Amino acid sequence: MGENKKSSNESLKWYADNFSLYNEFAKRVCDIIEELLLLNGIKILSVTSRAKSQESFREKVNRMPSIEFKDIQDLAGVRVVAFVKSDLQKIENVLRSNFDFDENRTMDTSVRLEDNKLGYKSKHYVLKLSEDRIKLPEYNKFKNLYAEVQVKTILQHAWAQIGHDSTYKNSSSLPIEISRDFNLLSGLLEIADNEFQRITGEIERYGDEVDKKTNLGDYNIAIDSVSLRKYLEEITAGVEVVQPLFGPEDKYISTIITELNLMGIEKLEDLRKIIPPDLKSKIKLPTNYLGLLRDLMIIHNGDKYFSSAWRNGWVVGENYNFSLLNEYGFNIDSLIEKYSVPDYRKPEALK
Repeated sequence: MGENKKSSNESLKWYADNFSLYNEFAKRVCDIIEELLLLNGIKILSVTSRAKSQESFREKVNRMPSIEFKDIQDLAGVRVVAFVKSDLQKIENVLRSNFDFDENRTMDTSVRLEDNKLGYKSKHYVLKLSEDRIKLPEYNKFKNLYAEVQVKTILQHAWAQIGHDSTYKNSSSLPIEISRDFNLLSGLLEIADNEFQRITGEIERYGDEVDKKTNLGDYNIAIDSVSLRKYLEEITAGVEVVQPLFGPEDKYISTIITELNLMGIEKLEDLRKIIPPDLKSKIKLPTNYLGLLRDLMIIHNGDKYFSSAWRNGWVVGENYNFSLLNEYGFNIDSLIEKYSVPDYRKPEALK
């Protein structure tokens, strides 16, 4: 007993001395993963990191006094929350290409569930920095350190937050009726996860159909969030100053579709007719899909745009970019005045 106590005290002191190192290591791994996913075009909800708290470390050592600190795999932890299940394999592929895995401690919790059981699912990867990265001076101090990276979907994350809460984590000990309801909740979340994946697959297939049709010159396709994005990707391909976003945080796609419809532009063919053949060469300054479409509608028919589609939906800011309008010799100032568009470039508009 005395030897275990001594071992525990040594472990606690060791972790207190190394806590900041593991905390920094977790943050570095988090930053690397976030950058890699961005470079690979994989959209995620979040990537977060943490070092195991010294209190949690103490509790584990007290429960398992003979455990060695090197056997505790989650001293540095990173959590990646993806949107749908199909993203999980993509994320794993990125991790395997850029980190060294400890295969003996890496696991998929879902394989531990029997086919008639429901419960917590997640992929846990135990990994360390690659040899190439460790050679860099800024990473050398992390040599031989391991991090546990958990990868899960939003709904798996939700279940983990509920199911692992101290109130519920011993759900098997709850009264049978409550335990049954608890399992039903788990099943509903799993069904929802599968349905999100199915719908995502249908959207991807629809996007492929749009690509095939437009490649064959068929633009008789209703404008919606998928077809519009696909078409804009086509006409702006190679123009780096165009951000593939519908406004800040990509949240104004419904707004611009409404504006297009009010202009009588309901199909890709209608939009195609107002696209100047030399458009790519005229885009000189940074813009995004939202600004580009508004400029195109104004160039096509400024009076109709402001009388029908504008609807007081935006104002002219100090840094408003009229570059494309100017390239086509379109002076918007008269329309701004005619339709009383608030113009914050002018001091009187601030009053």
